[in-house]
Amino acid sequence: VAPRRFLDPGLVFDTSVRAWQQVLSGERDASEVNTSSLAVGDLVGPSTLTRRITNVTGRRESYSVRKRGLTDVDVQAFPATVRLGPGQSRTVRLRITARPSATVDRDVTGWLVWRGDRHRVRIPVSVRPTVVAALRQVVGSGASGTVVVRGRSGNGRTVKLQSSGLVAAQ
Repeated sequence: VAPRRFLDPGLVFDTSVRAWQQVLSGERDASEVNTSSLAVGDLVGPSTLTRRITNVTGRRESYSVRKRGLTDVDVQAFPATVRLGPGQSRTVRLRITARPSATVDRDVTGWLVWRGDRHRVRIPVSVRPTVVAALRQVVGSGASGTVVVRGRSGNGRTVKLQSSGLVAAQ
């Protein structure tokens, strides 16, 4: 017989088949799917992800989130504590922010632990703090002119770009 903790997980993160179909077709980013993990490929400034948690126990339980590992990254949950009755669901916003001292362009990993009255649910987290996120390549045409490059910087300021490695058209 398996230990009780595997038979009664406490929380689940329900995801529809349609959500995964939207990811595969490019209509939706995978980070937006209600999975039991969090991943942010280019963490530039704060990023907020939402998760819908459901209590699958037969009892009312309160859960709060604690961070494990994830050095140089802060995680805040809104609401900070969730009280769920049997079968009840609630959406939680998770705001992830890299600290100013964070090493950039390096994966930071750890867990969020949802601590309940009787259960603990651990979900993996992976983020990559980055200073600037923009397209790696842009295309222009003609002998002169400009190309607008859109992106984000961690401090919200304009980032000066310089062209290099121009390639002749094929």
